[in-house]
This record gives sequence, structure tokens and C-alpha cells, in this order.
Amino acid sequence: MLKKRIIACLVVKNGIVVQSIGFNKYLPVGRPEIQVEYFTNWGVDEILIIDIDATQKGIEPNYSMIEKISKVCYVPLTVGGGITDILHIQKLIQHGADKVSLNQVVLHNSNFIHDSARTFGNQCIVASVDVLETPKKEYFVYDYLNKTHTGRNIIECAKEAESSGAGELLVNSVNRDGMKTGLDLKLIDQISVSVNIPIIFGGGVGNPLHIQQGLHKKNVAAVFIANYLHFNEHSISKIKSYLSHQKENIRKNSFISYREFSFNNNGIINRKTDTELHDMRFNIFPRERI
Repeated sequence: MLKKRIIACLVVKNGIVVQSIGFNKYLPVGRPEIQVEYFTNWGVDEILIIDIDATQKGIEPNYSMIEKISKVCYVPLTVGGGITDILHIQKLIQHGADKVSLNQVVLHNSNFIHDSARTFGNQCIVASVDVLETPKKEYFVYDYLNKTHTGRNIIECAKEAESSGAGELLVNSVNRDGMKTGLDLKLIDQISVSVNIPIIFGGGVGNPLHIQQGLHKKNVAAVFIANYLHFNEHSISKIKSYLSHQKENIRKNSFISYREFSFNNNGIINRKTDTELHDMRFNIFPRERI
């Protein structure tokens, strides 16, 4: 059985990783290559870079940034943003990307997935869809450039992406972006029974339990996480230690481990007792005299 993946998503604006909240507020975090190096060392399974500037400004992907990132990234690297031509994908691969995430171009050119998959292989193409839940509890594909939903049904869009040749489907909940209230499990259920390709789901992760809930859903191969990772030391290592405690089928690929710690129901490390802290004190040995 294939192991479930934990993917670190880095949203990049003006060359800086930002914290995205509701697709309309962005707070600076740091340089992308530094964040990637941290997450790689902490045991992440994959890195997803989304350059929102490239798409918004109508420019090509930032190849030099991707090349710089790839030098410190030792896990699969997926890149999205600014991709409108087959040549862009070729250049990204040449500069270190393993896969590409296609979002905006798919809204306006349904044949682009097919052409890209035929050229580079299905395994290289990730169809990315942002989903907005309306007040009537309906799900539609969201166009983040125009800040509105497109009227396209998410299930139809997912099926079209699969039939066009996408190797994976990435789904992001706009309503839960940056909210830390948990994944939209109802949305996952609707999509997971509609397609057979692996699904990468995200939007709303606030603790390791949310990740576990997502990974249990049918056809969900990975959960991507953004904001939650940026403000916790060893965040990936802690998440994987919690999931290991829960006997989840994940990769244990970091030299940093929190498996000896206990966790609460939300996946947060429990505070050690005074007795445990007392026993952890260093023993002082007198300096040896010769």
C-alpha cells in the first residue's frame, strides 16, 4: 500500500513566502529557499510552490527562484503559477521541478492538461482547483484572479481533469484558507467518490488531527499544509510523530522525532509532568583532575 504524504505548500508573493488568509490577505513569512530547507530536514514528503505573482501579473514562472530552491530540496518539487505554455513546463523541469500544478490555465484552456500530459507524462501534471462554498452550500470552482466563482460545478471539473490526463487532483478550500478550522470533509467526500486519480487536499489545517481526518478519506493520497507549518518549530516532525502514534501509514524519514512524547486529542504535544521534567535534568559530573 502506498504511504500517505504530507506536502508543505509555500505561497510566494514578491519573491517571499506569505501566509494566505481567505485568498485576500497575505502576511510575510520569509525566503522560500530557507523554508524549503527547513521542511526538507524536518521530513516533509513533498514541496509545493505556488507563485501567485506570476499568474496575477501575467508573467512567466520565476525560474531562477525555482533553481535556487531545488538546490536545497531533496524531495519531489511541484511548482505552480504563471504556466500558460508547454515551454514553461519544460523550463521549470530544467530548473529543478519534478511536477507542475496547473490552475488558471485550466479554467480557460481545457486542452492544456491533455497536451501537457501527452508531452511530459501524467505523473508530471497536477490539476489544481480552488473551490468556493456558497451560502446555499453549493461548491463551485473559484477564480482567484477575478475573486469570484466561475459557476462551474466542482465534480464536473474534477472529472474533466481526470479524463484529460492529470496524474493528480489538488483541491483547495477557499472558505477555509488560513482559518485553521479543519478540512472540508464534506467536500472531500463528494470529490473522492467521483474520480479515481489520487487527490491532494488542503485548506483549513489547524492541528495534526485535521490531517489525519483528511488522510482517512477515499482516494486522498496527501494533505497539503501551508500556514500551520510556518510558526511551529519542527512542525513536520511533530505531525509525523503524532500520525505514527495513531498507526497511520506514513513515511518516517526524519532524524528528528517526537515519538517519545504524548499527544492530546488535537495532536498537540502534552506538557510533561513535574516528575518527568525532574528526571530529565542534566547530571553534573565534576571536572576530572589529572
